Amino acid sequence: MDKPVRKECRPGRVRIGNRCIIKPTKVKFVHKTGTAAFDYLEEFGETGHIEEMSPDDYLAKVGWQQLPRMIVSNCEHSGYSSWQCRELMKISTTEEVIAWQESMLNPKKIDKIALDIAKRKQLDRIPYIHKHQNMQEGRHRMAALKKLGVEKVPVLVVETKKDG
Repeated sequence: MDKPVRKECRPGRVRIGNRCIIKPTKVKFVHKTGTAAFDYLEEFGETGHIEEMSPDDYLAKVGWQQLPRMIVSNCEHSGYSSWQCRELMKISTTEEVIAWQESMLNPKKIDKIALDIAKRKQLDRIPYIHKHQNMQEGRHRMAALKKLGVEKVPVLVVETKKDG
């Protein structure tokens, strides 16, 4: 028989799935992305920097970066229905972009990542954004960190391709 889900956790705890876990007071960030091309930028002739941002700032940056591409490249071919494409064209605020980004995430994956971070108090792969190639990696990690109450996260922002 299933136990009823409690609505609120005690202070100092956060709900992940059906469990209340102790909210980590500090998370260690290992400055690797887990993607070889970005861990060795210089070898690939690219530059970038680490920028501290909130999970919402990251989702907004990624969303504003992806939104024009989704609309212009016929978003129906990207798995969206025609009404979803019309809804994407109506997005005009940062809050709407963040909500759109969060709607595409897998809640079970977020919970799994959040439990791992809370247990280990460490994130091994920092998120990244590549401004010029519309690439990103880390939305689920950022959503998990947001759920855990982490306010600032180091993000690798790849900015330019060196001339050479």
